[in-house]
Amino acid sequence: MVAIPAGSFSMGSSADEVYRRDDEGPQRPVSVPAFAAGKYEVTQSEFRRFVDATDRAMGGSCFADVGGWDQTRGANWLYPGFSQTGAQPVVCVSWDDASAYAAWLSQQTAKTYRLLSEAEWEFAARSGQPSLYSFGSDAAAGCRYMNGADVTYFLGRSDGIIGTCNDGYHYTAPVGAFAPNAFGLFDMHGNVSEWVEDCYEDSYAAGQPSDGRAFTKDSCLFRVARGGSWIMIPEILRSAVRDSGMQADRFSLRGFRLARTL
Repeated sequence: MVAIPAGSFSMGSSADEVYRRDDEGPQRPVSVPAFAAGKYEVTQSEFRRFVDATDRAMGGSCFADVGGWDQTRGANWLYPGFSQTGAQPVVCVSWDDASAYAAWLSQQTAKTYRLLSEAEWEFAARSGQPSLYSFGSDAAAGCRYMNGADVTYFLGRSDGIIGTCNDGYHYTAPVGAFAPNAFGLFDMHGNVSEWVEDCYEDSYAAGQPSDGRAFTKDSCLFRVARGGSWIMIPEILRSAVRDSGMQADRFSLRGFRLARTL
């Protein structure tokens, strides 16, 4: 875990930010208390210990990129349609799975682990930078920092080459394979999209807290995911970009990292 200092920032993107999506605004000031965030995304080997200890049912289908993006029976956290080692971030895990892992780890360690709030995630990802990415606004500079859809990804595909990086990873990369941001966190741009605690709304005008807490409701079908993944082009890996999914669904591009309240 990495200690993230308290601070304030402008969450979301300004109306004139290039590549901006409608759900990234309205931009608003948020103050975030100090907390700790996982240096890396939770790995497959870490998740395996949880599944083995709890006998958690991980059957069913996973939305996977196997010749067409669809629910794929047989794709799962052990084989999401591509080979992984234990050092790569676990995928094909739902928001429910991620929350259950945090609860189990808390019980095992007597420390309280949880998912990051969306505000904590963006504050940590930006690491003090108001630019498009934590490393500035030039996507080409991101070759050191982010695993996205690059030359390697598009090799052998018919839909062209997007981006200038060539990192050698067609799918997920081992955690820590790229450079960290200024807070010492790895893979905040790309590799896998990360579940966070919040319920998803398509605007920041839905009553989201300004104190760094997660936005939750009594009934929450869709949850927020942040950070983009190995399948996404650079403009979708920006710090402000938001994604969502039904909390029980699993995706071969989505995993999670943990937080602790300090």
